[in-house]
Order: sequence, then C-alpha cells, then structure tokens
Amino acid sequence: MDAGELLAQYRADWIFDSTFDPKQAALLPVSGRFLWQHFYGWMTETPEPIFDTTCAVIMDFRIAQQGAARFCYVLPLAPDKGLVECTIFSTDVLSRSDYEEILSRYCREVMHLGEYRVSETEQGKIPMTDEPTVFRRSKGRRIIALGTPGGAVKSSTGYAFLRIQKQVKHIVAGLEKGLMPPTQMPDGRFNFYDRLLLHILQHDG
Repeated sequence: MDAGELLAQYRADWIFDSTFDPKQAALLPVSGRFLWQHFYGWMTETPEPIFDTTCAVIMDFRIAQQGAARFCYVLPLAPDKGLVECTIFSTDVLSRSDYEEILSRYCREVMHLGEYRVSETEQGKIPMTDEPTVFRRSKGRRIIALGTPGGAVKSSTGYAFLRIQKQVKHIVAGLEKGLMPPTQMPDGRFNFYDRLLLHILQHDG
C-alpha cells in the first residue's frame, strides 16, 4: 500500500482547534504578566486505612513557599488510597526530583503517612496570563482556537472547564445566526480582579 493511500481527507465549514503550543508563551511582551500553574501528583497507597474518604484537602499551604505560591491537596479515593499533589504558580517549572522532594516532605511532615507506595504519577502545566498575544484565537479564516489557546483559561486561577462551556455556547449562538464564530471570550466584570491577583502572584509571590 502506498503511503499516500493512508491519508484521509475531511471537509468542513469550520475547524475548532484546542491544541496549545507552550512556545507561544515566548510571544509575551517583556512587561506582560505570565505564570505557569504547574503540578505533580502521586497516587499514593498505604497498608493501613489512612485517608478520610469524607474529606478532601484543598490548597494546603503548609509547605515552603520559596518565593512562589505553592500548595498541596489530597483527594482520597479509598481509606488506603489517595491522590497527593503539589501545585505551584511560577514562571519556571521544576524538575521531577524537586516535585518529589516537596511531596515526600508533605507526606512525611504534614500527613504523617508513614509507609506508603506510589502506584501512579501525573504532571502538567497550565498557562496563566492576561496577555492576548499568547493565544492565537484565530488560526486562519476558517480555523478557530478553542479552550486554552482560545483564551478560556481564567488568568488568575488556571480554571477553564466552566469557561469553556460558556465559550462553546457563545460560538454556537453565533453559528445559529449564520455569523462567524466569535474569537474572543465575552468580557467579564472580574477581569480587573484577575489582572490584579495575577500581578500579585507574579511579583509578590
């Protein structure tokens, strides 16, 4: 079979692209506000029932901040199993060994886990910025950016799920009217607060 025969062709009026290239952060002006919300987590299993399945721990700041906003959280899945994760807001991400040192110290000194086993890990990073040049909302006349590259991430928190739902609803409303899908998130009255908190996180840690 010729390699060219493996290629399929698709046609559509519009293409919605949710892929985000971290290199787009290089488009940020020197004066702009930009942080990575980066995280690393352990799926932790213990020989004894340690985790309280009725209570999750959210944004526990009892770890060394080291000039950045750092916190851990615990999502119990069973009495002997839970996700323990650290999240950091900073301009640079850490090495894997640095994350593991934070989690190891948290499990030992804050959670007092004792013996435990790490069965799985997860890692990621989310852009937090109010600078529109980082996101190419329109990638072509018929290619529309959606989700993270479409500016749906809330700049001060990194949260995006509900904002993506609003973004999609906004786009569908435009399509139903026969209009070009909007490429901008609707302005909200909390934009100023987002910019202020992002500035504080970046410059005052």
